[in-house]
Amino acid sequence: MDLLYTAYRSPDYELEKWLEKFENLLTSAYVEGYQPTIMGDFNIDLATKKQSNNEWLSLTMNYQLTQIIKEPTRVASKSCTQIDHIFTTHPDKVRATKVSKIALSDH
Repeated sequence: MDLLYTAYRSPDYELEKWLEKFENLLTSAYVEGYQPTIMGDFNIDLATKKQSNNEWLSLTMNYQLTQIIKEPTRVASKSCTQIDHIFTTHPDKVRATKVSKIALSDH
């Protein structure tokens, strides 16, 4: 069974606590037989090399989740970041992805 999670992590919310809670959600999903797809604004910039990125990516890899967005999702005049993610257990079923350049948000 498939399950779609949407999530937002405030940049002010301590990452370690958030990761622990999110892992509990993933564990529950797998115990119940779900194959999750996760999408949202995680405020973890995958365009940079930080320890926090490694913790997040390690967690998702433990659950066989693959990040399918490979380009910056927030582009400003002086920076670009990849803080919006989509992870899936079935990347082979994804035909295409696109980060829109036209939006009602800043990312």
